[in-house]
Amino acid sequence: MEENKKTTEEIVSEKELKENEKFEEELKERFDKAIAKSEKKMEKEKTADEKVADHFEEVIAKNEKKMKKAEKKAKKRLKVWQVILIAILAIILLAGIGVGGYLLVKTITYKPYKPILIDFENSRPAYASTYTAAEQAKIDAALQNNATEDQIKEAIAMIYAKANANKIAADKAISISRGQGSATVGIPAPFGNKVIEAEGSMAVRAFRSQSGEAFYYQKGAKVVDCTSKGLIDIVSNVLNQQEKTYASGTGVYKTLKAKGADAKVSKTETATIPYFAVGKPEEASTYVCADRDEFLEKGYYLDDPRELCNFRITKETIVLKELEEGEKYITYDADNKYYKLKFSLLIEGEGHDACVQVARQYLRDSSDSDNLEYGKFDLTFEVWDNGYAKFMHDDEVWAGDFELLGKMSRTASDNWYETVFYYDFDENLFTAEDYAKYQEGADWALNIINDYAASLN
Repeated sequence: MEENKKTTEEIVSEKELKENEKFEEELKERFDKAIAKSEKKMEKEKTADEKVADHFEEVIAKNEKKMKKAEKKAKKRLKVWQVILIAILAIILLAGIGVGGYLLVKTITYKPYKPILIDFENSRPAYASTYTAAEQAKIDAALQNNATEDQIKEAIAMIYAKANANKIAADKAISISRGQGSATVGIPAPFGNKVIEAEGSMAVRAFRSQSGEAFYYQKGAKVVDCTSKGLIDIVSNVLNQQEKTYASGTGVYKTLKAKGADAKVSKTETATIPYFAVGKPEEASTYVCADRDEFLEKGYYLDDPRELCNFRITKETIVLKELEEGEKYITYDADNKYYKLKFSLLIEGEGHDACVQVARQYLRDSSDSDNLEYGKFDLTFEVWDNGYAKFMHDDEVWAGDFELLGKMSRTASDNWYETVFYYDFDENLFTAEDYAKYQEGADWALNIINDYAASLN
């Protein structure tokens, strides 16, 4: 009997769900009215901070009994994890934070982000080796167990430079980028000196297509999780991003950037391009660049939009950190015909500006932080043995200050980001409809570019 009783208690009937929804609506309405009343009074009073605090104490005093009853009622209807979060946020409310009611409702209605797991598999392009005999000799020397640090750095720098040049010169190519990371943000309270420490997670999905000089890039980035679930919308309205860059190949250059709520990043992820769909921003507008130089500046590129990344990777900016036992800086997979490189980048000290300047400026502008700096940038780079990029993964850490809710906030982020490179048309990257549409004609890459670039008109 006891077992049957527990099973019955765990089942939420349709009637209970409807009652729960009604309760949520009543609770939201109650707090909306309290907040509206507070805002009206704030406009009338001379000493806003003191009066707002007094007002919320009065509202809380009047509604404390109602809150206790509501909490008991909630315990009968909601899951255990929801009750715990409600209790935590109720404490925040009683501490005098006027957004408590909003957070409470958002916590109840929070739906966790579920990423789509995709196993990307690319193939070696059928191109002849682009390494000269002297370059191949450098690689072979660096593969030896007795290779010096100087030999290893020279080989890594050369392999990267070759892969970068091959990517830029490729007739057609498409790359898929995915990333995710956690960030700790200090969120200032609307009044007083209180700071809510929230840890959140952000996901990034992007793709690039190139055909000769023509190029298109699209990125969607959004906050997908937060320790205080009710704060997700607040943080999202600051950090969500949409980006597009386009070069026609005939002298037309355009960029678009939108942040926060205006980024219009889809709430759901797809298993094919574009992975995170983005809508048309209400405030952001397409920027038409005067020439290629301005396009490179607006797009935060070093030398070319088709480059592998916007860090300046040379022998002087490569750092060889101590590896785990059994690991090597350069290895060769003879069965699958690719080299694997493990190295880090110079992110502090003399000469580091030459390496990180453009990439760092992009992050500073994106986060409105003037003092953001990298704390780590470690790379795993795979290159086919004919010199074409296969896969790139980085682990990065950065931190900086930015303005949030009218006050300065400190944020620190720990992220990973990876890119898979394709030089042939792969049906696994598209829906059946898009695959049929893009493969028409000889230039599938240009078909993709023209289709997505239409959104910038």
